Amino acid sequence: MSDKADLSNILFSRETNNTFMQYPLDAPVLSKGFTYYWRVYGLDAIGATGTPSQIFSFQLDPGVIVATTHHDGAVTFLDVGKTPQHRIPTTVTIKIQNKGGATENNVSLIITDSGSELQKLSIPVILSGEEKMLEFLWTPAYSGSRVLKAKVTLQTTDDYPQNDAMEQIVAVAQGAGGSAIIGSLVDAEVIPGAYSKEIPIPALFQGPPPEKFTVRLSGVPSDLAAWLSCGAMWGPELLLTAADLQSKGLVLHIGAPEGTPIGQIPAALEVAYGTDLIPGRVPFRIRVVGPPTAGGDFEISPDKQELSLIPGQMPLPVVRFSVRRDDNLYPPLKLQIKDKPQNLYVNFPENRDEVEIRSSTDRVEASFFCTFDLPAGKYRCTFLAKGGGKEKEYVVTLEVKEGTAGSPATGSPSGTPTGPVTDGASIQSPVTGSTSTQPSTPYRPFIPSSPPPLPSVPEAGLPQKESLPRSSAAISTPRPPGRTYSVRVSAAPEGKPYSLTQNTYSRQTFSVEESKGEGLVLSQRETSFLNQKGSPLGETLSEALETPIQIGASSSKSWEEVLYLPPSVLARAAEDGTSSLIAVRALRGNTTSQTREDVSVEACLQISIPGASFSATLPMAWEGARVLLKASLIFESKGQTPVFRELVLQAKGGGKEGFHIPHVPSGPYELVVEKDRKILYTQPLQVKDGNAVDLDLAKGGKE
Repeated sequence: MSDKADLSNILFSRETNNTFMQYPLDAPVLSKGFTYYWRVYGLDAIGATGTPSQIFSFQLDPGVIVATTHHDGAVTFLDVGKTPQHRIPTTVTIKIQNKGGATENNVSLIITDSGSELQKLSIPVILSGEEKMLEFLWTPAYSGSRVLKAKVTLQTTDDYPQNDAMEQIVAVAQGAGGSAIIGSLVDAEVIPGAYSKEIPIPALFQGPPPEKFTVRLSGVPSDLAAWLSCGAMWGPELLLTAADLQSKGLVLHIGAPEGTPIGQIPAALEVAYGTDLIPGRVPFRIRVVGPPTAGGDFEISPDKQELSLIPGQMPLPVVRFSVRRDDNLYPPLKLQIKDKPQNLYVNFPENRDEVEIRSSTDRVEASFFCTFDLPAGKYRCTFLAKGGGKEKEYVVTLEVKEGTAGSPATGSPSGTPTGPVTDGASIQSPVTGSTSTQPSTPYRPFIPSSPPPLPSVPEAGLPQKESLPRSSAAISTPRPPGRTYSVRVSAAPEGKPYSLTQNTYSRQTFSVEESKGEGLVLSQRETSFLNQKGSPLGETLSEALETPIQIGASSSKSWEEVLYLPPSVLARAAEDGTSSLIAVRALRGNTTSQTREDVSVEACLQISIPGASFSATLPMAWEGARVLLKASLIFESKGQTPVFRELVLQAKGGGKEGFHIPHVPSGPYELVVEKDRKILYTQPLQVKDGNAVDLDLAKGGKE
């Protein structure tokens, strides 16, 4: 016997030798108003079933009085009415009935949306046979197909639970936009002066995605370092899309500086679509606890203990340190350069001479560069690791070999940047006024010796969402000049655009033919970059000239300018697929007359970036990994000390479609595949103009 027409839910099954059967007392209690189904099987002498009878059905006579010892609460009606809309209240109607023979007290009714509880109601008294209608307002938090369910629960044991619940599949229409849903957060426990905490935030996207939405931290004191990150974006407030949230994930970072008082700090995470919070504040607590005693251990191992160097060698040779540390290591682990020979430059990423290891499993790189002033021979470079009250030294032996000056592999002994050079005709020195075919002191582009890194624990007030550090050279925004002078620029070979890529420079001769009766003093150089539509591309470079350019009244002047592409411009061009751009070089200053009028000498230069497209397919086991192309750029700063900047190009995409970069500037790179701060694969890569790179790493990285 069953309460389903297909007999899929058996209420009871019995054998009998008679041609009739009385309904057993230990079987489920039957309810009025329901249809029940039954059939009979004949058994032979050994118990095998024969052909069954047809399926019969019956209902209890409405006049039957159910025994008072039976209890049965039932949901008899559930209706949403018109089609509900996302984030718009709608009325839900529910009917419940006491189908048992006794009065029920404190009956509970729970309404859920796809398993998540919406509301819990309590009915104080419901008499035997009584039916009650209830209504409540439901504001759908999600759009799409939802399962709305109502379930009644008695204080006593329900003798017939099959009718306790009723559900309805509801299609919720999209309203003003989809929702970014943030799950509950665990308490963040931080130690003053120790490692910052990284807390993955449970997040999903529901419904058709809104164009953009904002996640922000709220209630975090300014003396704590707290920020959010999503891929390369970071800050206390992020403007995201659904694709950002789904592909890159959301992480909360919290650190406390030394001296932070012990205690608990309430905070919250908010999600906003326009000015509306969806679904509101997600509270969590920051627990600042006392520092533990020094302890824990670590292991660091370089991937090579011997390294060969050629003066000026590019790309920069690197040594990678594999790091393992205990989670309870305190004080935090730091790796620094302890000792090295003069004229050898060793740097960790972002030009640092010390790094703090913030992951229990990490890899750290150190790059090496030696000048031509370092004689050939063998040398030692010593690294010192400190953590958990312990100190350990690691030695890398260096063999410096003779190099050919000016060769593409070794650079130039003078330190002048290598690469294609466009020399103009004879030029006049801006200092002496003499004329020569080559400048006696070539201008070298100035890059600050310590670009601001992207910190592991940013201090309050740092800029948001910087995926690539900007140059620390001052970026000025001068008032519009009172007078602009035209300048003649020596043409590129064959009249073509100037060709620039990573680690290449171009020299031009700038000439002012007539100063219009005014003496000029030019003291500031600015370079900005635009795409062919005139939109800014990357950063603006600005620097004060060490020796101002002076132009006499009613006279002309020529001098040399050197142009290069900074890392942010190369990265932006690669991301946008840009192979040509416009460089605007402006030299600003004032007249020498009493009015000291602001003046500007400006030139627009057409630049082409040779390169090719890049694509890669990863093995399925590497799902969730990132694909990066890295190159070391070398510049000269004041004092002729080489400065290194890392160019990082991140490929977009993933999965079966693979990873892609529309236009990679020509030059040498290191292909790096990493996941969860672990390097899965590396490979040197040379990108040549017009030769597309297509790698299948599932087959060993072959093109």
